[in-house]
Amino acid sequence: TEPAASGEALSSAASDGALSAAARQAGTSPAFGASGEAARESAAEERQVPPGRLSQEPLPHPDAFHGAPEAAHESPRADADSFEPAGAEDGALPLVARRSGRTEWGGLLFLIGLADEIGLPGEIAAHPLLAERPFRFCLHALALALAPLGADDPAALAFAGLAPGSKPPSLDEPPLAAGEMTAIADLAARLLQALSERLEEPAAGERSALVERVCRRRAEVVADPGWIEVHLSLDEVSTDIRRARLDLDPDFVPWLGVVLRFSYD
Repeated sequence: TEPAASGEALSSAASDGALSAAARQAGTSPAFGASGEAARESAAEERQVPPGRLSQEPLPHPDAFHGAPEAAHESPRADADSFEPAGAEDGALPLVARRSGRTEWGGLLFLIGLADEIGLPGEIAAHPLLAERPFRFCLHALALALAPLGADDPAALAFAGLAPGSKPPSLDEPPLAAGEMTAIADLAARLLQALSERLEEPAAGERSALVERVCRRRAEVVADPGWIEVHLSLDEVSTDIRRARLDLDPDFVPWLGVVLRFSYD
């Protein structure tokens, strides 16, 4: 199983590699307003991470990720001679066989395409705090901020490009510091605002009700190497969701490193 495990590790590492390559090419970004260096040093103290580690790479502009698909094939946050398989970092299971898991929050994955449209991956890469965390960790934290699900829920794992049964990224990282929690909450608010606009609903509506209506859908998440399918029940079909084109297949998502597809069975 070692070749299969190595292949999966390389696949699961693609998203971190793309954003890191963009970071090296684009330099620093003022996109988030506050002093990036001060914020990063503050987070280092709160998480008890040596500050020097946080200032070794420049940060990208939010748009840097877009338009550079070739970066998705570069090594993640490392040079070729120091590359370590991402499976050791993010806890991804080697996809030597099909893996599946059931969730009550299958509709959460409708937001992957929307997140791509509004540039959330680039914002994570450009943020002075979040850029220092593993990319999958940030996506997983965003999923948990969007919906009340468990860290090992297949929908939360798939939102980070991981197969059902993978180790949640949060298990290998220090808890979010206060500044990071605020950043994740801001990203979640932006995504829900975009969802509200897509559904042509008032932005002042209750967000928890919006998440419940869109994301709480029974589904089975099925993962093969480089491929994730979300099988929803036929009774979960919604004309509002279809009209808003939220359940269109994103197909290959470069920053997840997988193909993502939906089906109603």
